[in-house]
Amino acid sequence: MYIPYNCSKEYHKYPFGAVKDSETVTLRIILPRNFGCTAARAVIKKDGGDYKKISMQWDCMQGDDEEWWKAQIPLIETGLYFYHFEYDTSWGTSGIYSSGGDEGFLLGSGNDWQITVYDRDFKTPDWIKGGIFYQIFPDRFYNSGKEKKMFRRTGYSERIMTASLTGSPIKTAKCSTTTISAAIWRESDLNCRILRLSG
Repeated sequence: MYIPYNCSKEYHKYPFGAVKDSETVTLRIILPRNFGCTAARAVIKKDGGDYKKISMQWDCMQGDDEEWWKAQIPLIETGLYFYHFEYDTSWGTSGIYSSGGDEGFLLGSGNDWQITVYDRDFKTPDWIKGGIFYQIFPDRFYNSGKEKKMFRRTGYSERIMTASLTGSPIKTAKCSTTTISAAIWRESDLNCRILRLSG
């Protein structure tokens, strides 16, 4: 399958990963020359906002059969941004979307990619450097597959234990942080500095 974009490749997205506020992000797509592309756009929105279409410029050829299109986008404010691409041919307007990973495909619809923009003055605290983060989904902790009889449900009768270990937890049970912490720090070489409970 043809791959016109891959957000993990710096020749498609630069800089790689999260970016500082007020930094300019360069996005580039590649298309077959025989598509006869006449225009391309990066379609981007800030989380909770509306999409804006940013015109891409024809950039260069890749051999005789492919061509690059490029947009340079200054991202001024911190936050999450979501984007995909559109391109025009004699057949109409088509899109380039993620199918859920880094690579993009020529699709009529699909998922957006995400760019995280953070405060350029942010500094990682010294105490956290070199440490280990341990994130626990309480509904998946110590999951034997059997019904939990000692599970305290008072006040939480609407919550359920998630059966799927691969999907997103929707509702989670109240768990004992003490019990989970004890299980983690029992491993003396784990060097866990942050414990995060999700759910």
